[in-house]
Amino acid sequence: MSYQIDQSKILLWKKLLNCDNSAVRTVAAVNRHSIGLIMSKYTLQSISTNVGSIKKSIWECFANKAYENGKIQFCHTTS
Repeated sequence: MSYQIDQSKILLWKKLLNCDNSAVRTVAAVNRHSIGLIMSKYTLQSISTNVGSIKKSIWECFANKAYENGKIQFCHTTS
């Protein structure tokens, strides 16, 4: 669940930083460092990264952690 929450936060900040309202953009820019900490967990370098890449990076992190913790296993088929 924390992955979904982080993804929502990142996407919200992305929208705020690209908002047409200059006051909203200014407040978001002043507090930009707080989203950087979340982004660093998923090796995202920039908030300007496209939405698909953000979602892919978070999904890969989730899948890798689940695999490392033995929560999921990948099936290998043999021919």
